[in-house]
Amino acid sequence: MKEITHNNLPEALTEISKEVSEILRLHRQFYKYRKLPELPDILDIKQAAELLGYKVSSVYSMCNRSILPYKKIKGSKKLFFSRAELLEILQRKETRAETEQRANDYLVSKK
Repeated sequence: MKEITHNNLPEALTEISKEVSEILRLHRQFYKYRKLPELPDILDIKQAAELLGYKVSSVYSMCNRSILPYKKIKGSKKLFFSRAELLEILQRKETRAETEQRANDYLVSKK
């Protein structure tokens, strides 16, 4: 991609939009064909990380920032996760990205 200037901004945004669309398409394709691990309905931190495709430390970070819902047993430091809730979050994440892409496409088309 060449340098972005004020004069070529609409063309650059169109190119970026196309590249983001391709990345989203590849992301959806990867997750569509990715075999989800056989996991129980209630997951520990390692299982949640495996399902989400993140490191355990990243899952802890997302919990601290209230991105992921989790439960704790009173008096325990262990975190537990609902498999169904995590799968729903994965689906919403993809939908949110698609919505942002559609909004970007709309803005570029109006220039």
